[in-house]
Amino acid sequence: MPNTHKFRFHGDGDHEPGKEPGDVIIQLEPKEHELFQRHGADLSMKCELTLSEALCGFKKVIKTLDNREIVLQTKPGEVMKHGAMKMILDEGFPTYKNPFTKGRLLVVFSVEFPESITADAVKKISSALPRPPKPTASADAEDVQLLEFDGKGKYGGEEEENGDEDDEQPNGPGMRTQQCAQQ
Repeated sequence: MPNTHKFRFHGDGDHEPGKEPGDVIIQLEPKEHELFQRHGADLSMKCELTLSEALCGFKKVIKTLDNREIVLQTKPGEVMKHGAMKMILDEGFPTYKNPFTKGRLLVVFSVEFPESITADAVKKISSALPRPPKPTASADAEDVQLLEFDGKGKYGGEEEENGDEDDEQPNGPGMRTQQCAQQ
């Protein structure tokens, strides 16, 4: 049934002598759940995995809205990517007036990567994973340093704290429009 379904009970309102009773209307309001979100008859949930679980397999027990337990699992070697989505049929909401037909449970996987790993762990992981291709660079190639992004924008040599400034310029702050000559 829709999230805002209304039930109308005709004539069940206050009864007073000499007056016709009104209707009672009850409207459903969805309640937030800590794990599941509703999308019509479908439910979705986020499943957080460690990097080890994502690469080597996992087994997790989930308690459903009707207090059953279901087991989510992958086989060792089945890689679960960050942002991957899987579905389980018939584990969503029951259909209105047909409770035996249910929606799906959509599971969105979020892989937590460690902040850093030890040199020993790097050696072990490198030996277990396929070797990456060797980059080929010319003699003139320069090594650069990767830094954390500071969240600030730079336009034409000027640093911007707030990206909303100079919004009236069609090409952004500090940018000029150039036109090509017709031939």
